[in-house]
Amino acid sequence: MARDAVSPETVFEHLYAIFRDADFGKEFDPYEAALTTRAEAEKKVAQALDSTVGEGRDRYAGLLELGAQGLPG
Repeated sequence: MARDAVSPETVFEHLYAIFRDADFGKEFDPYEAALTTRAEAEKKVAQALDSTVGEGRDRYAGLLELGAQGLPG
């Protein structure tokens, strides 16, 4: 994998896995909660965007392609 293709999030995911496997998992409870919250938010955004399809709300067309991933982190 090219160095410029590695995101900070990917590095953190790998560090998290290393520390979790070394029995430091409880130290990452806030991180796990944030992951859950983010996943729920992404699902809600996707549902909200999907609900606009066919209602003449073309101003959201660009967001439909990006989904929740297009929102700033």
